[in-house]
Amino acid sequence: MSVMVAVEGRVLPDRLDDYRKLLDRIVPETRRCHGNQFVTTYVGVEDAFHTLMLELWDSRSQHEQCSAWRDDTGVSAEMAGMLKEPPTVTYYSDIRS
Repeated sequence: MSVMVAVEGRVLPDRLDDYRKLLDRIVPETRRCHGNQFVTTYVGVEDAFHTLMLELWDSRSQHEQCSAWRDDTGVSAEMAGMLKEPPTVTYYSDIRS
């Protein structure tokens, strides 16, 4: 069963450009991770520092494997340095399942 993942964070105001450049680099890599069906990113309309990444995965474990790879390669730490606090990660399943 596929799982939707919502990753929300608050970017430090002086790091927004760096954050966008990081996303330009890592989103295509995420799309190539085994089990990823979809990933896109948004910023708040009223708060450009509030970000949302939506990802659709074949399974939660595949998302967790990709996240572990991000930890191992240092991307998670790089992103954490651009955020006010750790991002929240929420998993969703289709309500009709």
